Amino acid sequence: MAEPILVVDFGTCFSSAAVVSGGAVQLIREPASGSFSWPSAVYADEGRLLVGSLAASRRNRDPARWRSELKRYLGQDDAIILGDRSYLPLQLVTAILTALKTEADRAAGVSTARAVLSVPASYRRADQRRTLMITAAEAAGLSPVELLSEPVAAVFAPVIGPQPKAGELILVYDFGGGTFDTALVRIGDADHAVLGSDALDDCGGVDLDAILASRLAADADRWLPSALSAIGGQGIQDTSLRLNVTFGEVAHSLKHQLSDTTEAEELVLPGAPSAHLSRMELTLLTTPLLDRTVECCRSLLERLEASISEVSAVLTVVPCQIAISMPT
Repeated sequence: MAEPILVVDFGTCFSSAAVVSGGAVQLIREPASGSFSWPSAVYADEGRLLVGSLAASRRNRDPARWRSELKRYLGQDDAIILGDRSYLPLQLVTAILTALKTEADRAAGVSTARAVLSVPASYRRADQRRTLMITAAEAAGLSPVELLSEPVAAVFAPVIGPQPKAGELILVYDFGGGTFDTALVRIGDADHAVLGSDALDDCGGVDLDAILASRLAADADRWLPSALSAIGGQGIQDTSLRLNVTFGEVAHSLKHQLSDTTEAEELVLPGAPSAHLSRMELTLLTTPLLDRTVECCRSLLERLEASISEVSAVLTVVPCQIAISMPT
């Protein structure tokens, strides 16, 4: 029987895992939500670390004990304070990987040891974050551990649209939760050649949400100061943290609403004016961020001395699916 392999896509916002054994693939559901996507979040609760949906569900109870986007802290020396305890980023990443392995072992009925983890293209050979990801996985009980670049993993995934043909040049466009990754790939009959890749560490969905949240906070200036001053004492800080969480949640909701409509509305707080956002406003707010991703792709093509006319298609990575589109 083939050795089972735990494959983990450790994302900035969400993570997912699957057990691969003998050609069969079993996706791992999160017990708390039943979803294949696990929030990459932790919450310090009475000396224990909750992860995933359990952590996310408690963030409004005490935002100072909650943290997400853990991958962005990896490589930093400063400890992360959660409530009255401090943790190294490595410990928090390990906690999520441990939960993924534990559930994978239970669901698949086998003990997984070997693992493959996807990492951003910016994690180059000498990058200490590669070593830290391996260390976290080993601390979670996984060994040996292999790392796979995220845009490379995308090339081997099933696609929506025309299937790439041998000899074609494909440009991978992966706008993730916390990073943007791109790669130029030559499609082969049985294997593919990655000609080069590039990435932006500070350009992803969370940055887009931050832009929208800042806009919401600015719009709330007319009623927010009086609401905070009415609380007084230590409550101001606690309320400020909760409002930051709320603005982030509302921004995320408005963004997703605009996938299906041209006008979005969301309640911020009871008794406060609702937040409104149009698709045109979203476009204007996020264009500078998306322009950076286009420039990153252009720079990669220039470095590899390839023209856009040589690219057969763009492989656009979205959650749970990958779409092929023709370049323009």
